[in-house]
Amino acid sequence: MVRKCVFLFIAVSVFLLTYGHFVRPSNAQEETAGTTAPQRQTKINYDKSYQDYVLKVQEYKKAHELYVTAKAQYLRIKTQKSESTLMDAGMTVLKVRDEVIIYYLDTLMNRLKDTDGATDASIKMLQTKADEEVKWYETHILSLPTSSSLTDLTEDSTEAQSRKKDNTDKLIYEILLNISYAVTEDYSTRFSDLLGAFTQKFDIIRADTREGFAFDAKKVALIDKYIDEMEIIIERSNDKRETTYVEIAKVKYKTVAEYNSLLKSLIEATQYQKDATFELIETIGEVKTDEVK
Repeated sequence: MVRKCVFLFIAVSVFLLTYGHFVRPSNAQEETAGTTAPQRQTKINYDKSYQDYVLKVQEYKKAHELYVTAKAQYLRIKTQKSESTLMDAGMTVLKVRDEVIIYYLDTLMNRLKDTDGATDASIKMLQTKADEEVKWYETHILSLPTSSSLTDLTEDSTEAQSRKKDNTDKLIYEILLNISYAVTEDYSTRFSDLLGAFTQKFDIIRADTREGFAFDAKKVALIDKYIDEMEIIIERSNDKRETTYVEIAKVKYKTVAEYNSLLKSLIEATQYQKDATFELIETIGEVKTDEVK
């Protein structure tokens, strides 16, 4: 079972790479200094922020239902009391709506921080932008009690909607793209490590000339061909990924069309990575075909 033992770790690692995007081999925490951030202990922060966001969305739905009811009653009877009730409901729904956005930005940033492959530089840059957005909504919330009429509340609502459309949505797309890019970056790093480990092990086998252990020249040439093909596929993936990253960094404000286009490019890069991964699995199987028992 010589070759089976040699390639057991690599085969298991390839499986985790293919089917567990957020599972890392034990040695994968070694990062290149100054490039990728070290593995971060933010999973708890992300889980909590996501749950807080979900609860806040539920709170918004309830507040909106109360607002709709109050509005219907006001339009029906138009008394001073019904107007006051509508004002209170409107102020509450606008406040909670702003808070939903704040919670969502916090959740996205924690998700980015929790993603292996995200750089400290990108996290810092996006955190600064997110903090600016959060500050705007917090200021907007504080200004709501100064509204003295339904017209004022309508203007407050329009102002927040404009801010979300012109600034916040574009930042959200940018954060999401950076998360997706970080995933492909991490995938690429892990696959390169696995391919390097496979190549090193195969070089050992290639050099073994003992009877019953040595591969014939045809089999060696075939496996070398597979290795060359994998390297070409990964090079294509890296080119696609790096080109996309340049576009992500270059476009100051993202639109939904830009987001979809850039995300499509990252998906294409990921498909190259998956193709190379499955080819590595097949190559490992080819190496093990003539294993000595």
